[in-house]
Amino acid sequence: MHAVEKRLLDLVGQILSGDALSSRERAELKESHQWLTNRMRKREDLESLSFIAHCNADYDWEMEICAELEKLERS
Repeated sequence: MHAVEKRLLDLVGQILSGDALSSRERAELKESHQWLTNRMRKREDLESLSFIAHCNADYDWEMEICAELEKLERS
């Protein structure tokens, strides 16, 4: 799990337990949410492209896309 994802879970846990967030923590929550949204959007885009490549039997392109997906998951 990426450090940003861990921090997001910590902040959400704090909210769910009824603890108030400081202004710095609220900013971190917003930034973490935006980071995760962007990451998920990129993953969805790559998965869609992989499907298109597969449907067109462009296996070289599909492998390039899969490599990008793996790189994204490792980061």
